[in-house]
Amino acid sequence: MKKNINLRSLAAQAIEQVVEKGQSLSNVLPPLQQKVSDKDKALLQELCFGVLRTLSQLEWLISKLMARPMTGKQRTVHFLIMVGLYQLLYTRIPPHAALAETVEGAVAINARSLKG
Repeated sequence: MKKNINLRSLAAQAIEQVVEKGQSLSNVLPPLQQKVSDKDKALLQELCFGVLRTLSQLEWLISKLMARPMTGKQRTVHFLIMVGLYQLLYTRIPPHAALAETVEGAVAINARSLKG
């Protein structure tokens, strides 16, 4: 049995690798999928592909919601927020579950101060 790992934090890290470092999702995703259970592999893939597919809309929305852009080490949190927004806007994941798991993702990436 695989250790319980937060999918949203993994998705945010994968998306960051693609957007910030120009890596291919087809190269980034498989090693991350090895860390999760078989039933969670599809969700991890959906979150990554979905955020990248709607990246410009999510970037626009975040620019309207945030007073200033996140930079440096906060960029992973920026992508985690994108994952949360994607779940709320484009999936059938219940809002309370999407929000709770995204907040737990902040804990998983050591952004406890941003947990609110």
